[in-house]
Amino acid sequence: MEVNERSFGILIAYVIPGWIVLLGFSYCSDTIASWLTGALTNSPTIGGFLFATLASIGLGVIISTVRWLAVDPMMHFSGVQHADHGFAHLQQSHQALSILINGHYRYYQFHANLCVALPLAATFRWIYGEFQIEEFFGSVIVFTVLLLGARDTLQKYNARCEQVLGSR
Repeated sequence: MEVNERSFGILIAYVIPGWIVLLGFSYCSDTIASWLTGALTNSPTIGGFLFATLASIGLGVIISTVRWLAVDPMMHFSGVQHADHGFAHLQQSHQALSILINGHYRYYQFHANLCVALPLAATFRWIYGEFQIEEFFGSVIVFTVLLLGARDTLQKYNARCEQVLGSR
Protein backbone atom coordinates (compact mmCIF):
# COMPACT_ATOMS: atom_id res chain seq x y z
CA MET A 1 0.00 0.00 0.00
CA GLU A 2 1.31 3.38 -0.96
CA VAL A 3 1.24 5.94 1.82
CA ASN A 4 -0.09 9.25 0.55
CA GLU A 5 -1.49 12.33 2.27
CA ARG A 6 -4.96 10.86 2.57
CA SER A 7 -3.93 7.45 3.92
CA PHE A 8 -1.43 9.10 6.30
CA GLY A 9 -4.19 11.37 7.60
CA ILE A 10 -6.50 8.42 8.25
CA LEU A 11 -3.64 6.52 9.90
CA ILE A 12 -2.90 9.29 12.38
CA ALA A 13 -6.54 10.29 12.93
CA TYR A 14 -8.01 6.83 13.55
CA VAL A 15 -5.62 3.88 13.44
CA ILE A 16 -2.97 5.10 15.89
CA PRO A 17 -5.45 6.26 18.59
CA GLY A 18 -7.39 3.01 18.12
CA TRP A 19 -4.21 0.97 18.42
CA ILE A 20 -3.33 2.75 21.67
CA VAL A 21 -6.69 1.81 23.18
CA LEU A 22 -6.27 -1.73 21.84
CA LEU A 23 -2.92 -1.83 23.62
CA GLY A 24 -4.69 -0.81 26.83
CA PHE A 25 -7.29 -3.55 26.28
CA SER A 26 -4.49 -6.08 25.87
CA TYR A 27 -3.84 -5.87 29.63
CA CYS A 28 -7.23 -7.46 30.32
CA SER A 29 -7.57 -9.77 27.29
CA ASP A 30 -5.15 -12.55 26.41
CA THR A 31 -6.69 -12.74 22.94
CA ILE A 32 -5.98 -9.09 22.19
CA ALA A 33 -2.54 -9.41 23.74
CA SER A 34 -1.80 -12.29 21.35
CA TRP A 35 -2.78 -10.11 18.37
CA LEU A 36 -0.27 -7.49 19.45
CA THR A 37 2.56 -9.67 20.73
CA GLY A 38 2.29 -12.65 18.39
CA ALA A 39 5.32 -11.41 16.49
CA LEU A 40 7.38 -11.47 19.69
CA THR A 41 6.46 -14.97 20.87
CA ASN A 42 5.60 -16.87 17.68
CA SER A 43 5.60 -16.29 13.99
CA PRO A 44 3.49 -13.29 13.06
CA THR A 45 0.08 -14.29 11.78
CA ILE A 46 -2.00 -12.66 9.10
CA GLY A 47 -5.07 -13.21 11.27
CA GLY A 48 -3.56 -11.40 14.25
CA PHE A 49 -2.47 -8.51 12.06
CA LEU A 50 -5.90 -8.31 10.43
CA PHE A 51 -7.79 -8.46 13.74
CA ALA A 52 -5.53 -5.82 15.31
CA THR A 53 -5.85 -3.54 12.27
CA LEU A 54 -9.63 -3.84 12.05
CA ALA A 55 -10.02 -3.41 15.80
CA SER A 56 -7.75 -0.34 15.71
CA ILE A 57 -9.79 1.26 12.94
CA GLY A 58 -13.08 0.49 14.68
CA LEU A 59 -11.84 1.77 18.02
CA GLY A 60 -10.41 4.83 16.30
CA VAL A 61 -13.80 5.73 14.85
CA ILE A 62 -15.46 5.21 18.25
CA ILE A 63 -12.77 7.35 19.89
CA SER A 64 -13.41 10.04 17.29
CA THR A 65 -17.09 10.03 18.26
CA VAL A 66 -16.19 10.38 21.93
CA ARG A 67 -13.86 13.21 20.92
CA TRP A 68 -16.75 14.92 19.15
CA LEU A 69 -18.85 14.60 22.33
CA ALA A 70 -16.18 15.62 24.85
CA VAL A 71 -13.16 17.39 23.37
CA ASP A 72 -14.79 19.45 20.58
CA PRO A 73 -17.09 21.31 23.01
CA MET A 74 -14.11 21.89 25.31
CA MET A 75 -12.23 23.45 22.37
CA HIS A 76 -15.13 25.77 21.62
CA PHE A 77 -15.53 26.62 25.32
CA SER A 78 -11.82 27.55 25.41
CA GLY A 79 -12.35 30.14 22.69
CA VAL A 80 -11.87 28.28 19.41
CA GLN A 81 -14.67 29.47 17.15
CA HIS A 82 -17.11 26.99 15.63
CA ALA A 83 -16.46 26.30 11.99
CA ASP A 84 -19.25 28.26 10.32
CA HIS A 85 -18.17 28.23 6.72
CA GLY A 86 -20.26 28.86 3.67
CA PHE A 87 -19.92 26.08 1.16
CA ALA A 88 -21.03 28.12 -1.85
CA HIS A 89 -17.42 28.16 -3.08
CA LEU A 90 -16.70 24.53 -2.27
CA GLN A 91 -16.48 23.36 -5.88
CA GLN A 92 -13.75 25.82 -6.86
CA SER A 93 -12.04 25.46 -3.47
CA HIS A 94 -12.13 21.67 -3.24
CA GLN A 95 -8.38 21.18 -3.68
CA ALA A 96 -7.54 23.92 -1.17
CA LEU A 97 -9.97 22.43 1.34
CA SER A 98 -8.36 18.99 0.91
CA ILE A 99 -4.97 20.55 1.65
CA LEU A 100 -6.37 22.17 4.80
CA ILE A 101 -7.96 18.93 5.96
CA ASN A 102 -4.72 16.99 5.46
CA GLY A 103 -2.51 19.77 6.79
CA HIS A 104 -4.51 20.78 9.85
CA TYR A 105 -7.72 18.90 10.58
CA ARG A 106 -6.22 15.39 10.53
CA TYR A 107 -3.61 16.60 13.04
CA TYR A 108 -6.39 18.05 15.17
CA GLN A 109 -8.11 14.65 15.06
CA PHE A 110 -4.85 12.94 15.99
CA HIS A 111 -4.16 15.22 18.95
CA ALA A 112 -7.75 15.29 20.21
CA ASN A 113 -8.37 11.57 19.64
CA LEU A 114 -5.24 10.77 21.62
CA CYS A 115 -6.63 12.96 24.43
CA VAL A 116 -9.41 10.37 24.60
CA ALA A 117 -7.30 7.26 23.87
CA LEU A 118 -4.40 7.81 26.28
CA PRO A 119 -6.44 8.13 29.49
CA LEU A 120 -8.50 5.10 28.48
CA ALA A 121 -5.42 2.99 27.76
CA ALA A 122 -3.74 4.23 30.95
CA THR A 123 -6.81 3.26 32.97
CA PHE A 124 -6.65 -0.32 31.68
CA ARG A 125 -2.92 -0.43 32.39
CA TRP A 126 -3.54 0.92 35.89
CA ILE A 127 -6.34 -1.58 36.65
CA TYR A 128 -4.83 -4.68 35.01
CA GLY A 129 -1.12 -3.94 34.77
CA GLU A 130 1.63 -2.23 36.63
CA PHE A 131 1.09 1.50 36.27
CA GLN A 132 3.97 3.44 37.80
CA ILE A 133 3.69 6.95 39.25
CA GLU A 134 6.23 8.17 36.69
CA GLU A 135 3.93 6.95 33.93
CA PHE A 136 1.07 8.92 35.47
CA PHE A 137 3.03 12.18 35.47
CA GLY A 138 4.35 11.47 31.99
CA SER A 139 0.79 10.82 30.79
CA VAL A 140 -0.41 14.11 32.29
CA ILE A 141 2.36 16.00 30.49
CA VAL A 142 1.68 14.25 27.16
CA PHE A 143 -2.08 14.83 27.58
CA THR A 144 -1.52 18.54 28.19
CA VAL A 145 0.76 18.88 25.16
CA LEU A 146 -1.77 17.02 22.99
CA LEU A 147 -4.63 19.21 24.22
CA LEU A 148 -2.65 22.36 23.40
CA GLY A 149 -1.73 20.92 20.00
CA ALA A 150 -5.36 20.05 19.32
CA ARG A 151 -6.48 23.58 20.15
CA ASP A 152 -3.82 25.12 17.92
CA THR A 153 -4.48 22.91 14.91
CA LEU A 154 -8.27 23.35 15.13
CA GLN A 155 -7.86 27.10 15.40
CA LYS A 156 -5.59 27.17 12.34
CA TYR A 157 -7.90 24.89 10.38
CA ASN A 158 -10.96 27.05 11.08
CA ALA A 159 -9.15 30.30 10.28
CA ARG A 160 -7.74 29.01 7.01
CA CYS A 161 -11.06 27.46 5.98
CA GLU A 162 -12.65 30.83 6.51
CA GLN A 163 -10.03 32.40 4.25
CA VAL A 164 -10.69 29.81 1.53
CA LEU A 165 -14.46 29.33 1.81
CA GLY A 166 -15.57 32.55 3.47
CA SER A 167 -18.23 32.53 6.15
CA ARG A 168 -21.96 32.13 5.70
